[in-house]
Amino acid sequence: MMNFTSMIETGINAIPISNHYIKVAVFLVAFVFAMRLIIYIIEKYIVSFVKDTKTEIDDVILKALNRPIFYVLFFWGVRIAIDLLGLDIGITTFFINFLNSLIILAVAIIAVRLINVFIDYAVRKYAAKTKSDLDDEILPLSHKFIRILIFIIAGMCILNVYGVDIGPVLASLGIAGLAVGLALQPTLGNIFSGISIISDKTIKRGDRLRLESGEEGIVYDIGLRSTKIETFDKQVIIVPNSQLANGRVVNYARPDVRSRIALDVGVVYGSDIDKVKKVLLDCAKIIPKELVDKNEVPKVYFTNMGDFSLTFKLIVYINSYKDKFVNEVKLREEVYKQLKKNKLEIPFPTQTVYIKK
Repeated sequence: MMNFTSMIETGINAIPISNHYIKVAVFLVAFVFAMRLIIYIIEKYIVSFVKDTKTEIDDVILKALNRPIFYVLFFWGVRIAIDLLGLDIGITTFFINFLNSLIILAVAIIAVRLINVFIDYAVRKYAAKTKSDLDDEILPLSHKFIRILIFIIAGMCILNVYGVDIGPVLASLGIAGLAVGLALQPTLGNIFSGISIISDKTIKRGDRLRLESGEEGIVYDIGLRSTKIETFDKQVIIVPNSQLANGRVVNYARPDVRSRIALDVGVVYGSDIDKVKKVLLDCAKIIPKELVDKNEVPKVYFTNMGDFSLTFKLIVYINSYKDKFVNEVKLREEVYKQLKKNKLEIPFPTQTVYIKK
């Protein structure tokens, strides 16, 4: 089967011009004209067609790849023309290798743009479901990584075009990559932990956390390397994402915002158990009804007979953890007042010493 170059050569020989160089020049001009005509048709008709589609990704792809594809075809046409000129083998090889390098670079640009378009589309689609700004940090980093990786591969291909043995180069890059990876291990750990936190949706902005160290606060930013938590003293705690991902963290907002107030109350021995329960349940009514979970009623449990007191636990379920602290304080004050009013004594640690004579 006749290959494409042979077909072009046959077509050039058919041109009614005696000078072979002029024939090749005519071919090159005709080739460039044909490429420009194809680009014009694409811009005139195909672009207008894709604008009417529901998705935007085809518009972005066409816009990003239009010019690089033209240059690939142009360099390819010049390469064919030089190959057909019949110049000295050394000169021909030099120009062909140079044009092959340009074609590889143009293809690398096409690959970078195409992959970045799909990354932007995927991240934007995912980010629309979250309130995080993590995509603002991931996108530039991913674009740089893709660009560096593809151009390294393109550089290897160009070296191969010029007959350079890339085996030692790959070995050197492997050693250098290992060294860089070891040096950046903590940073990379934080980055992957941040991505894991966002993708697993375990922590979001606005959530209230209690860290393993005991600090509490509201998450107001989840970055690529760290998470910022604002404490109730209006201070900022910057926590590396790896600590959040690997440590024990209490998230009051997950799986939902409901919470409970659990109040331990101690009374002296000899107190009427039923009376204590009634007083505590009456105290629970101080919390507004709209804040109390309608599916759960307040409960009182007799939990322990301690060394110097009878211990009860008053539990009130509320709709949001945000209302817990204020209402817990109010409830504790009301319990103290009602116990005192109903003459239910609150004990304090005492010891009785019996002396045997």
